[in-house]
Amino acid sequence: MITTKGEIGELFEAVSDRLDGVIPVYMIGGGALIAKGIKDHTKDVDLVVTDDDTYNTLTKAILETGFEAKIPGTIYGRLNLSNIFIKDSQRIDLFSGRVCGKLMLSDSMIRRAEPLGRFGKIDLYICSLEDILLFKCITDRLGDYDDCVKICISGIRWDEFLEEAVSQSRGEKEIWITYVSERLTDIASEGFHIPILDSVQRMAEEYLERWSESLLRKQASKASGKKARVIRSSCKGCHECVELCPSEAISFEDGGAVIDAGRCTGCGSCVTICRFDAIILRT
Repeated sequence: MITTKGEIGELFEAVSDRLDGVIPVYMIGGGALIAKGIKDHTKDVDLVVTDDDTYNTLTKAILETGFEAKIPGTIYGRLNLSNIFIKDSQRIDLFSGRVCGKLMLSDSMIRRAEPLGRFGKIDLYICSLEDILLFKCITDRLGDYDDCVKICISGIRWDEFLEEAVSQSRGEKEIWITYVSERLTDIASEGFHIPILDSVQRMAEEYLERWSESLLRKQASKASGKKARVIRSSCKGCHECVELCPSEAISFEDGGAVIDAGRCTGCGSCVTICRFDAIILRT
């Protein structure tokens, strides 16, 4: 459990001792809300780095500090994490380039991020409230909804939130915009004024229309008797196919998707949604 900026600094100082050079790290979850004075404690620190090389370097340093890598449970499905890092009551969720396998750490996100300081060899930045809210609207861990409410109470620039969502939500595989729509709709139902809600709901509806059209094309072209198959080496464990499968034919084992051929109807929903091309239709 982390409760103060000081504890955040101590964590990064310890990890920094294992690094050879300076690296930039972006904090986007509960730790960032503590640093901004919006939250008083967090179980996990959500970090994003810009590329795989930095990810691998930071992962090595985290492990050398005494953290253990654990395979996430199903409750963390939307996070699209290969590992979580745990030491006593602290946990680090680390992303490379894409947050939750969905949101890019975009140039505009980097520009909005505020420097918290240099901790040893780590230049630590705090993502903006707009970008933290976008992240929290996608995740489905305990406490994420309450964090979204706290951010809305504190006040954000809704035009920047919408601009980022629009820039990242194009394409038939961007199902996460429907998660954002659902989360903001739930918050609005509690009496909060969300001026961009109609726009986000339209984006979600447009996504579903694009997805439906793509699915119909696949259904029309697929040969009779085909079933979905998982390419295990390509599966990233994002769980989106599980949530979308109308036949409830997909489960997860050892961090990857498993399809029950007896339940699978060959509809192609999972093929359409998988951004990693990890599912195919074949006889």
